[in-house]
Amino acid sequence: MSESNITDWHKISDVPALKPFEIHLWRINLERPEADESRLYYCLSAEECDRAARFHYIRDRKNFLIRRSVLRHLLASYQGVNAKIVRLSAAPNGKPFMEGQDGPAGIRFSCSHSDSWGLIAIGRGCELGVDLERRRPLADLLDLANACFSDQEIGEFRGIPEALKPHCFFDAWTRKEAFLKAIGLGLSFALKDFSVSLAPDQPAKLLNVKNDLTAVDRWKMLSLEVNPDYSAALVVEDVPASLRCFEWNFSSLIHQSKSECLQKKSDQP
Repeated sequence: MSESNITDWHKISDVPALKPFEIHLWRINLERPEADESRLYYCLSAEECDRAARFHYIRDRKNFLIRRSVLRHLLASYQGVNAKIVRLSAAPNGKPFMEGQDGPAGIRFSCSHSDSWGLIAIGRGCELGVDLERRRPLADLLDLANACFSDQEIGEFRGIPEALKPHCFFDAWTRKEAFLKAIGLGLSFALKDFSVSLAPDQPAKLLNVKNDLTAVDRWKMLSLEVNPDYSAALVVEDVPASLRCFEWNFSSLIHQSKSECLQKKSDQP
């Protein structure tokens, strides 16, 4: 995979097959009409419906429904099964996974969202992590950098022109979060124990990991251009993987939702 920014998002009507060591990255616009919300519940589990109902704000509930429904439809399409029967779980450190896919060629996925956009990365036979964050003004930017960045990153961050600091901060943040998701350790692995590139003239790259001299060679890091106001990054286990980028087509999801609901009713006695 190229280390340059990924900007080419293909709009397609059908979910393509996912080949071994292939990664599909899906961009999702979460700004959808409220009328779509009721059509998304049918494929969720009881636990997911309960979780959706606990959101205080309507927008947060709708965004969760969209993200989870799209994820289920993608995983179901790759497996050739109904979205309702996809079983999702989480490892002890919180990394989500699809049950029955723990073999070497199994499906791996990672999700992220911020404000109006979501990202889902899905691959076969390789671990991965994706993160997305809308860039915005932060009054305590330097304090946050001191709390979350390694000493190497802090030194580099201080030398960046003030006007570029917010952009570089979010670039670095998403790269670090994507790495933590990829290795599956979450916040049990300290943010200060590894360094990523953050200067605006450098490609996304893992620079070093404390007590792991082989990590830099094992993980590939890419910047993603989802929207001009967002930072995003993908981290992938360094295998001979190919990457394809798509934009989710909601019309296919709504059509499939209606069809499966009608099928479900016709199956009832």
